[in-house]
Amino acid sequence: TLMSKILDRNIGIEMCPASNFQIVGFRDNYYPDTKNYKVYPLKEYLDRGLRVSVNTDNPGISRTDATNELHKAARMTPGGLSLWEILKLIKNGYKTAFVGFENRRDLIKDAEKKIEEWIKDEIL
Repeated sequence: TLMSKILDRNIGIEMCPASNFQIVGFRDNYYPDTKNYKVYPLKEYLDRGLRVSVNTDNPGISRTDATNELHKAARMTPGGLSLWEILKLIKNGYKTAFVGFENRRDLIKDAEKKIEEWIKDEIL
């Protein structure tokens, strides 16, 4: 199946919730009149182990940014998204960034360091 090939090849899947909502018409739990729309497959993709990330498709037209896209993704996902799922989405975005290996590695290390510091601050 296509899903198996994507998993085997570790291909990144970019999802753009605002654009997907506007163009395809997925359910958004903020809007009750969308309850009969299709369920957004983000959580299913994460649960299956796909390297999925949340991105902005066209920020100017969709009037969005990365933070708003994550909020929209959580509203469109049945049951919402946990903090760890959001962090996974962000890390997947770094892992699939169109930059050289060393730059990508440095970006991931820097992000992980900031997350560790944030967690330590929250615990202490």
